[in-house]
Amino acid sequence: VTGVQTCALPISDFNNLKIDSTAIVTVELVPAKVGELVKIIYYDYRESFLTAKAKNELNEIVYFLLDNPKAVVELSSHTDSRGSDLYNMTLSEARAKAAVEYVVSRGVGKDRIQAKGYGRSQLTNDCGEGKECSDAQHGVNRRTEIRVVSIEN
Repeated sequence: VTGVQTCALPISDFNNLKIDSTAIVTVELVPAKVGELVKIIYYDYRESFLTAKAKNELNEIVYFLLDNPKAVVELSSHTDSRGSDLYNMTLSEARAKAAVEYVVSRGVGKDRIQAKGYGRSQLTNDCGEGKECSDAQHGVNRRTEIRVVSIEN
């Protein structure tokens, strides 16, 4: 499933709008092939809250899920290598929970999201414990990867 879709969404800033105003939003749909990585969102150091950029990325997943009512996605959350195993597992689970709560708050059923925290067990680079790495290098490990588990048309 790829392409561009236009849909009408209510606007939350009513101060500048008439009561019946609607925004027309054009969204490029996430290419969705089962098992493939479709999105990655990133987190600040030691944080689980979603940044504005992460929310925008998750909105694309929301649109995809709303457009494909039987699709299921997997959210795999990770941390960098700094801190203990327990700390990082707890943090990655909090990241997964924050992402799930955001998607669910936008109208997607929780049963359509599989989420798991992996702590620091699946680093994307060689910035393991005790290695000298920049914050940017560590930053690529502070992520939630989103994959499509199933799609039924």
